Amino acid sequence: MKDWRYWLAEQRGTLLAFGIFIVMFAIYSGNHPAGFTANVVQTAANKGVLLAFVAMAQTLVVITAGIDLSVGMIFTLTNCMASWLVIGTGLESAFGVLAVLGTGLICGAVNGAIVIYGRLQPIVA
Repeated sequence: MKDWRYWLAEQRGTLLAFGIFIVMFAIYSGNHPAGFTANVVQTAANKGVLLAFVAMAQTLVVITAGIDLSVGMIFTLTNCMASWLVIGTGLESAFGVLAVLGTGLICGAVNGAIVIYGRLQPIVA
């Protein structure tokens, strides 16, 4: 009997966040002109994936006791490049993806070098 109460107390924050998410999603889908359809759910999931990518990149910085605001800017830069370069045939799209990944890699390497060799805090770099 106490096991589920202990589990509930232990997971209170997670359950609260999940409940808030459900309420917010219900309000969103209720106010959306298309209602609660597969297309609305797919669009919301696709937008959530973009935020998850940024969150994963920022997690590495936060784990090492820093805050790096450039993660969002690099993400925005690479998204703009992707919208411009990743078009056309399969080969053109592949080269566009490589260019976008290379840009992100170069920006990250420059930021990392500034933080390590310049001894700056990640939030400044």
